[in-house]
Amino acid sequence: MSSHFAIADNLFIDKLPIGIYRNTPGVGGRFLSVNEAMVSILGYDSAEELLNTDVSMLYVRPAERSSFVLELMQKNRIEQKRLHLRRKDGKTFYARVTAHTVYDDDGNIRYFDGALVPDFTEPESVPWEAEREQLATSRNSLQQEITRLEEENKTLQTHLADLHRQATASILAGGLAHEINNLNTTVLGLSQFIMSDETLRPDIQENLRRIADVVLRERALTRNMLHYIRPNPQETLSGNLTNCVESTLDLLSHEFKRNETVVLADLAPVADTRIDDHEVGQIVFNLLLNALHAVSECAEKSIRVRTWEDEELVCVSIRDTGCGVNPEHLDRIFNPMFSTRHAHPQNSTEPDTAQNEGGTGLGLSVSQILAKRYGGCIRVEPLTGNGSEFILELPRALAEPAHHPARSSERCPHIPDSADHA
Repeated sequence: MSSHFAIADNLFIDKLPIGIYRNTPGVGGRFLSVNEAMVSILGYDSAEELLNTDVSMLYVRPAERSSFVLELMQKNRIEQKRLHLRRKDGKTFYARVTAHTVYDDDGNIRYFDGALVPDFTEPESVPWEAEREQLATSRNSLQQEITRLEEENKTLQTHLADLHRQATASILAGGLAHEINNLNTTVLGLSQFIMSDETLRPDIQENLRRIADVVLRERALTRNMLHYIRPNPQETLSGNLTNCVESTLDLLSHEFKRNETVVLADLAPVADTRIDDHEVGQIVFNLLLNALHAVSECAEKSIRVRTWEDEELVCVSIRDTGCGVNPEHLDRIFNPMFSTRHAHPQNSTEPDTAQNEGGTGLGLSVSQILAKRYGGCIRVEPLTGNGSEFILELPRALAEPAHHPARSSERCPHIPDSADHA
């Protein structure tokens, strides 16, 4: 079979600038003859290559080929039919096709003769069927998004209710801490007044001194609690990270003791920086409580706390011996409302309260927001099979020389009481 149009070997047809073809009537279809323009329009290297290609392969949607063949068999002639076709290189285009049916002497269809012209007069548009499919897909996606938002809204409402309860509890705790502080002041004053009596026996003087030391310790704890619950917004932004860590460790000492958790502290002196002690203390509080929950069900309950500084940053590292952070959660643990405590209490990623196994999913999120407020950040370093490490980094800009002694100690199983660390 000649690769050129085989109607009386007409060279005129072969050289026409429009595509001329003859193909079989099957759904797949095979070309019997094509002219040079047809080969060029479809981007093939030769007529022979095009003759060995199924006609249906030229259609972007094979169903359109079936529809075109059926219509041509019914009408015998089609004029200016707009078809969506594909070139050999995969690029698509629209073309206008005029074709008619040729029968043999017995009335059977022998082949289709046709002419093809690229259609550049109208912008390429997605056929209605494709548009309908896209609309259906968009509708399904929209419904899924609505369902997701409804579930998220329910979760948010639950968390808001929890936050309201926690806010109420915070107010009550603040009032209680204030009253305890008043009582401590009274006890301390009476103890000091009695101690002023020089006629008292030495053993009574020693017991009174111990009472005064305990009261001073209790007053420091309640003061730290009041600062955490109700920070003073009028205070000058100048604080020390090591001091924040020390006071927060003291505040949580009872929790460490109750949970039989070893705390190893290596607190180096660092420069004072432009931070609010109470807000940064809240960050440290959340990270320590996070570590406490992480080790709560582990055989080895150990938390390492370290502070240091370099030319640009002051830092604190809180490292626990829990089960570590799931790698799948690393990109989400700082997201609001994200918590894994219900699923993995021993590998909690959100601190909230020492007694509550469930998390609101706000602890790490709020901590990260506070850290960024001071130009810093919180990083998490998972330690495969051996816990995780959270690092708070704050800028050392506008720092002043520090005059805080280094403190390195092993606290086991809790932080020892001392009135010196108020």
